[in-house]
Amino acid sequence: MTTTKKQNRNPAVTLSVSALLALSLTACGGGGGSSSGGEQPSGPTAKPLSLSGPESSTITETLDGTINESSLKFVIENPAINVSASGSTLSINIDELENDGTARFTIDTNANSRYTINVQAQNTSAATLIRQAELLTAGNAGNTLLADDVRLQNILLELEYLGNDITETEKSNIQNATTTTLNTGTPAMNQEAATLANVLTNYKSSDVTESDLEVALQTANSVITQGWGEIGEQLLTDRQATLSAMGINLPANVEGSYPLTFNAGINRYTRWIDPEFGTDNGDTFTYVSNANDYDFFNTVFTFAE
Repeated sequence: MTTTKKQNRNPAVTLSVSALLALSLTACGGGGGSSSGGEQPSGPTAKPLSLSGPESSTITETLDGTINESSLKFVIENPAINVSASGSTLSINIDELENDGTARFTIDTNANSRYTINVQAQNTSAATLIRQAELLTAGNAGNTLLADDVRLQNILLELEYLGNDITETEKSNIQNATTTTLNTGTPAMNQEAATLANVLTNYKSSDVTESDLEVALQTANSVITQGWGEIGEQLLTDRQATLSAMGINLPANVEGSYPLTFNAGINRYTRWIDPEFGTDNGDTFTYVSNANDYDFFNTVFTFAE
């Protein structure tokens, strides 16, 4: 009779072998698991784009494939900004605006691209209103609005000093008094400037419209420009004797005849661009002599040509 001796197995060794076998099968794709069969498809490629344009215009942009117009999704809508597409061409129509506008949207193409487009629309018609309001409400408004009057005054004072008509002390006193006046203004002008400044701030934050700014500007403009205009008139009246000696006779009511107004050509206020003085060239002015020797002003004003 043959006797078979049963060998005892070490449980720890058995467990280790099983673990190694399972790891090997996993690394090789075995063990009953299924292979992925290739890479999973990725999502659309994100493409950010920023565009800007003025009101009443159309922005066109060519994208990288045929545009799927039905994929258009607005993140920030603006009723004045409309989007359309044809082939690979994207068209963004900007209507007339009352304030600067913003829109943001996503749109896909067949090139597996997803564009996120930011649009900044500019209310260009308000640019002149903003410029005028900024000049009228600036802390140095008097110096800015009367820059030409003061320049003419100082040249005349210098001529009077060189001609021994006034002393250097008298010249300095007049100039210092002018500086004090320009830095002070009047309560009425200061109040209108403060009111207009508040409306301008609200317009820039889109809390009021262009129409609101225009109404506020009209009210403030008449008070502020007339007030500063009359101050400038007095500066010139005090120098009229010198002007007359040079063949220039300004009317007694300078502000009434040549009011301080905003000139779009030089983008600021002046009273010295008027058909009576010469030829307006847009951003320059040529003074000519007629009944008065206005050609002298060609050497005075910075915009003269």
